[in-house]
Amino acid sequence: MKILKIVFVLLMLTGVKVWAQQPTSIDARLQGTWHIRSVTATYSHMQTGALLQQKEITASDSIQLLSGSIFLRLEFAGNECTAKQAYSRQTWSCTSRDTGVLEFKQLLLGPAKAPNDPQQQQPLRWPYRFDQTGQLTSGPFTIGYMDASGKPVKVLYSCHYIKD
Repeated sequence: MKILKIVFVLLMLTGVKVWAQQPTSIDARLQGTWHIRSVTATYSHMQTGALLQQKEITASDSIQLLSGSIFLRLEFAGNECTAKQAYSRQTWSCTSRDTGVLEFKQLLLGPAKAPNDPQQQQPLRWPYRFDQTGQLTSGPFTIGYMDASGKPVKVLYSCHYIKD
């Protein structure tokens, strides 16, 4: 009887853990349209970690130079998000498993893309937070590149958005 109770408790705990990991709807404060205001970036030497530069980038064309994958505009409607990047516009389904982290899965539209099952895609994890003024901040994210002198550079950046 004692073993049966232990097995029962273990099964209940497993069920609670699975239930807690289920996707939930996204934070209601995200709903609406957001435009990028700025990007804060820290540049460091990739191998030594030596700080090279810290700056805030505000001009849209300069933000696009940092990374073409930065979302310049976000439109949240329910659990869908349309994101405009430098050279593309994509619609994603959004879920949240953890507070402060969205998971984006691209919605594949059209018959040519039907074989790519969205359920099999790895979601894009997008950490976010709100500051005291209601500004949306996403990141930090990391990119790397070689500068003109051949030095490996690591950029740690966060994006700051304001609501329309």
